[in-house]
Amino acid sequence: MSIPAPRQLPGHRVEDRFGKDLGTIPNFWVDEDTGRLEYVGVKSGWLHRGVHPVPADHVELRGDAVRLAYLEEEIRDAPTVGGEDPLTLAEERRVTEHFRQGGRHPGSRDVASELSDAQATHPEEGPIASPPAGPLNPPLDPLIHRETTGRARQDASEETAPAVPGATAEGIRVDRSRGEVVVPIAEERLEVGKRTVDAGQVRVRKVVRTEHVRQPVELTRETISVERVPVDRGATGGEVFQERDVVIPVRREEPVVNKTAQVVEEVHVRRQPANEQRTVDEVIRREDVLVDKGTADDSTVEVTRTPRP
Repeated sequence: MSIPAPRQLPGHRVEDRFGKDLGTIPNFWVDEDTGRLEYVGVKSGWLHRGVHPVPADHVELRGDAVRLAYLEEEIRDAPTVGGEDPLTLAEERRVTEHFRQGGRHPGSRDVASELSDAQATHPEEGPIASPPAGPLNPPLDPLIHRETTGRARQDASEETAPAVPGATAEGIRVDRSRGEVVVPIAEERLEVGKRTVDAGQVRVRKVVRTEHVRQPVELTRETISVERVPVDRGATGGEVFQERDVVIPVRREEPVVNKTAQVVEEVHVRRQPANEQRTVDEVIRREDVLVDKGTADDSTVEVTRTPRP
């Protein structure tokens, strides 16, 4: 059964993995980056004054009680913290190490004793099935608990839960059937498109220019030549001893200029496409995974890469 939203957890009864009552939940802690519920606080009547942070993996809601995946003894011996303050990295490490080792120590009670106590405490639930073979505690989801990328903190005002079971807000998916954690790696792909923009204007203007033209022309003009020719004849009465003027008109040609407009050329303006090659320079981002082997030797960690299709 699903659990209520983290902000609704405070005040719920809390039970161990076999249904034994442990007390109430005073507070909780979520990861500040993803909003994922990481720890549930357990406040019981034990001698401890503080609150026991218990990993919230495999938490179930049984009636009005929240059932944890650990035994009473493991929770009772777990480290305590002072109330609702955010967990420090050192506190997270102590809590994680305690539950990763099963919280067992010499003199711990076995599973049969725990089953017997649980049956006696809750007879109405009938026989309680034995836990599955393997470690008493289901281990913390591998690679999901982060000690360096973010601290768990209480956040009662905002709650964001992953939409897919077994996935975190970053898309990390836990495949328990195959025993693996799937970390998606993203990269940006550069997609270059085209759009039409205004590149300016080209203006064609018709203007009038003047020039001097020299064109030769042949002109004709009249001239007067006077020639005296000797003759010997008798003079008549009307021709002699009378003064008179003889007017001879003289003519010449002069150039006459006439201009006519003549179309000698046409200008055709057309718009046509032209292709050019241009290189787009851009920065894209790509995620990668860095494997920190820590104290493990080279034979413990094997890194392989599957070629892309």
